Amino acid sequence: MTEEELKQRFPRISDDCIRKTLAQDEAQRLNPRLYGPAAHKRAVENAEAEKAACNERVDQLAESVAKQNAIHALDNQPKDRTRRQGRVAIIVTITSYRRAELDFDNLVSGLKSLRDAIASSLALDDADKRLRWEYSQVVTTGITGTHVLITMV
Repeated sequence: MTEEELKQRFPRISDDCIRKTLAQDEAQRLNPRLYGPAAHKRAVENAEAEKAACNERVDQLAESVAKQNAIHALDNQPKDRTRRQGRVAIIVTITSYRRAELDFDNLVSGLKSLRDAIASSLALDDADKRLRWEYSQVVTTGITGTHVLITMV
């Protein structure tokens, strides 16, 4: 196997592992008749030792990469509610379309029953600090009525 084949087959292989793998291949190709049985045996033993060290390092790297790429299960435990009770969570804007303009106090008192109905539909008290009430009025010659906008913050 050549160096290019090793890099293509194992993209994350280090140059050190390539060198050791090629050394083992070379040791296996050595002809014991040419170099003697003792030299052949030493070459094979050295190559096997280098390959074992290389395989151990590859296993360590693979384990490290597996830990990095592991997908952890989501924690299914219920979380404590950390939302502050005084924080505004819902803004209710009530716009009244009328023929004649009212002063602000009369506008708010006239919309009190609507305010109570909206708060109860949200399962809250109308004085809850998480609710913010905004009132406005528009004088019109067209259709009269009331527009309610509920915004979650």
